[in-house]
Amino acid sequence: MDLSADYRGASIVAALGGRFLWAISSRGHWKKRKGRLYVCYEGIGGGVNPRESFEDAARRECVEETGCEAELISAKTTYVLDDVRGVFAESGSQEPSPLMVWRKKLVGGKRLLAYTYLAHVKGSPRPMAEVPALLCTPSWEVLRRATPTIQEILDNGAVLVETQRVSRKAVVRPWGTPVYLRRLMTKVGFGPLSPVMGPRSSAEQVETL
Repeated sequence: MDLSADYRGASIVAALGGRFLWAISSRGHWKKRKGRLYVCYEGIGGGVNPRESFEDAARRECVEETGCEAELISAKTTYVLDDVRGVFAESGSQEPSPLMVWRKKLVGGKRLLAYTYLAHVKGSPRPMAEVPALLCTPSWEVLRRATPTIQEILDNGAVLVETQRVSRKAVVRPWGTPVYLRRLMTKVGFGPLSPVMGPRSSAEQVETL
């Protein structure tokens, strides 16, 4: 696998008691169009520091963004998503093996290489650093609908933990990790996520967030 890149990133598909944890992007990514506010949800993650491994970066970003540690779960198959070659599979030869490796050509010809891991999050997450809110959703609710509002997501059993108020009328769009995750699920289904699909949380467990 070609690991050359101008930028490196690491993220997790974060599972919390059978639900999935997403970060609401910072206000710099919020857009207002025709009177409607659009916000983005993304995986927990960020850039990889010099001399830092992808897996260490994923764990660090989870602590920095949620205050909780992540237990990385090795994927049986690593799927490579390439803007040129499309989606293809490679045997998981690393430990832990990432679920996805994305390779993307950016504006100006720069190249991005990002690893996304499956992970269980331990503890009670809180928005940290520049993350204004965390969204904890029932399985696939956000992924299945194209552009739900925050209120529609909450009406379907999600929990929003905020340090900055997010309008309930805001439309939620994927950014980064979930964009590639949706692309992968379209090709192969939801089977690769089974290692983190535990029993759904009870209302009492979710309310402890």
